[in-house]
This record gives sequence, C-alpha cells and structure tokens, in this order.
Amino acid sequence: MQNAKDTFYLALRDRLATRNPARTCVVRGQTRPAVLVEENELPTVEIPEGVYRLRWTKRSSDLQQPLVLDTTLCEIRYRAAAHALDRGREIDAMDLDLDAILQPRSIAKRSFSTTGAVTLETNIFWQETEARTSTKEGDRLAVVAVSAYREEGDL
Repeated sequence: MQNAKDTFYLALRDRLATRNPARTCVVRGQTRPAVLVEENELPTVEIPEGVYRLRWTKRSSDLQQPLVLDTTLCEIRYRAAAHALDRGREIDAMDLDLDAILQPRSIAKRSFSTTGAVTLETNIFWQETEARTSTKEGDRLAVVAVSAYREEGDL
C-alpha cells in the first residue's frame, strides 16, 4: 500500500503546485507545496496553517477479487491562518483548492525507490467517504478512501 500512498501524496502535491503555486510551506528550510504527510515529518508542537496534512488511518483488503484490492483511509486536515482577517474566505479557498487537486480521482500507480520512479501496471483511485466537517481543534477534515490493486513487488 506504500506505493499507493506515495502516489496519492505526490499527485496532490504536484496538482497543488500547478493550481496554486503561492500555497507553500517551509519544511526544514525548504519551500515546497503545502501538502504534508504527517508520518513522514518530524513531530512538532505547532500545527501548520494553510497546509493540507495527510494522516493515514484504517486499512482493509478485499481478498475476494482476482487481484487483492487494498484500501486505506486518508484524513486530510487543514486550517486557516490564525492571523487571517477573513478566515472563512481562506477556508473556502482551501476547500476549492482541495476539490480541484482531488480531480481526476485516479492516476497510474508508481513505485518510488532510490533509483527513481517507475510506473506500475495498475491505477490508484479515491473518493471522499463523507461530507467535510470542522473538528473541535479548528481543523477542516476531509476523509478520502484511497484504493489500489496489489501487484507483484508492491510495497
């Protein structure tokens, strides 16, 4: 499932860079598109604002198919900057950016290794599983089910 998770993250990151190049964040001194995978980053006390934070949660496998279908839930959390004069407008803008970068809802699965990226034989595909909500911590929350067929040599 790691290849599917990596492919999904990089698709969102690259799509955001194209759609809204100004929506960036600084991580370890480097400016990059504002999409982070929480499990890949160093823990911090401060929650970044204006950034889409991906958190992988539940995973399941459908073994009844000719190819095993793996699905994992991805929570996408984001919040407006505390200093924003009109936080509602910023959240609306982030909602619209998220709508755009989630389209289209499939892409060729790739494997990422130290020697580079290789396109695999199947696609990954996704859909939001419920309406977006606001959390008690002040985040917006979108839950996306990311699915991929398992291939030989898949991580």
